[in-house]
Amino acid sequence: MIGSVKGDVISDAAYGGGDASERQFTREYGGMFGKPPARDIRQARALTDAAA
Repeated sequence: MIGSVKGDVISDAAYGGGDASERQFTREYGGMFGKPPARDIRQARALTDAAA
């Protein structure tokens, strides 16, 4: 379940940002921020869970 949710978030960002695919978005995101988007998603969720 978590994997599919993560994939949905990344694909939504990819297509919403105009990228042709999730793979292209992930590659460009990694080049820009130095890590894959999944790491930022996990970190954001951990912070949100800690605040709740």
